Amino acid sequence: MGDSFNGTPCLLLQGTHGVNDVLAISRLSGASFGLISIDISETFGSLSGVVPAISVAFNGFKTDGSMVTTTFVTDGFCDGRGGEPDFQTFIFDSSFATGLMRVETPSSVWALDNIVFVPEPGVWSLLGLGALGLAVWRRRGK
Repeated sequence: MGDSFNGTPCLLLQGTHGVNDVLAISRLSGASFGLISIDISETFGSLSGVVPAISVAFNGFKTDGSMVTTTFVTDGFCDGRGGEPDFQTFIFDSSFATGLMRVETPSSVWALDNIVFVPEPGVWSLLGLGALGLAVWRRRGK
């Protein structure tokens, strides 16, 4: 953990353990989820204000056994503070919106912040809400 360039806590990935290091994102409960967006930043700037663009791939493993993938590429610009890299927000496409069990990404050298995800309600929650809705509808109908 560290302080990002926008002043909030972030996760800095340095890929120090080997070429095949992977960051895995999942819910502790094992329940499925969906991803909406993530902020990604390069981690190295320069005095000239040039920051190398980076490419970050995300592989999503779904409850039905399928896999979805997307890659985000940063702009390689800095925030104007002496070549300090900046965070950019990337939006996941609809294939990442529901049914994910785990998302993996190589943990090379980059930083992430502000992961926006959607927890999916369990089957029992949905059935309970449906039964409650029917009870309310029936009660109003009398």
